[in-house]
Amino acid sequence: MEHIEKVEAIVGKENVRTDLVDRLCYSRDMSIHQGVPDVVVFARSRDEVVEIVKLAKEKRFPIVPRGSGTSLTGAALPCLGGIALDLTRMNRIKEINRKDDYVVVEPGVICQELNNALAPDHFFPPDPASAALCSIGGMISTNASGNRAIKYGTTKDYLKGLEVVLASGEVIRTGTLAPKTSTGYDLTHLFCGAEGTLGIITEATLRILPVPEYVAFAQMSFKTIEEAGDAATEILTSGIGLSSCEIFDRVSIDVVNKAMGMGIPDHVGCLLFLEIDGHRVVVKEQIEKINAIGRRRGMIGVQWD
Repeated sequence: MEHIEKVEAIVGKENVRTDLVDRLCYSRDMSIHQGVPDVVVFARSRDEVVEIVKLAKEKRFPIVPRGSGTSLTGAALPCLGGIALDLTRMNRIKEINRKDDYVVVEPGVICQELNNALAPDHFFPPDPASAALCSIGGMISTNASGNRAIKYGTTKDYLKGLEVVLASGEVIRTGTLAPKTSTGYDLTHLFCGAEGTLGIITEATLRILPVPEYVAFAQMSFKTIEEAGDAATEILTSGIGLSSCEIFDRVSIDVVNKAMGMGIPDHVGCLLFLEIDGHRVVVKEQIEKINAIGRRRGMIGVQWD
């Protein structure tokens, strides 16, 4: 790729990788797709991102921003070559405001590390399976969610504002700290789920929540997947606010038994995993309602933790 020296002048030679091994390491995410960059660049600040984008505009080469590379969509892959712009070194938690329930973070902050910093009194609800590895910038770009989406929604529901570098190199700030605003276009959520195609996120202001008083987790056993599905449907439509719901058919059970030696017996055809949270008294009442629904729907066993 041309213009390497100009890129090195912006971020420092130590933050530029051009050898084939490094470039191949950035040619995949968790999808089946592949795209090899011409160069890998590590940005450490908004100003560096701005200068790289301006250079790309002037010299007409592509940039693909990248976080931890845990996505399943191929959106982090430079299929047309150019720069793979790694933002994982922009990983500062700039502000935690527990009083007003928000945080300000850079895009390279890891989801689990954010929750570690918020513990024990607050948490950031979106919980993708890759929470221990995925970056906040990537979560915003893909509108990530997880098992808790059934109650808490997805990343867009916790997005209050962004700092974004546009393709021109211009920096814009979107959103507000106000609980609600209807002024102008909702640019904040326009960038959420855009997978980096509209701009490069360099800062995010996120809503956080107090940790629930009480959490209960259930493993419910059924003979058939139909019975488990009927139970899940009745629970979900009964007004009980599940914070997580997941179903394991017999194929999944066999895989878990083989990999982890769980010893789940053959007569169990399906497992239903549920989580509820909230005030202790309310959760206890919901446990009794769930147990009653399970018994009506053919439940053969239940374990609460």
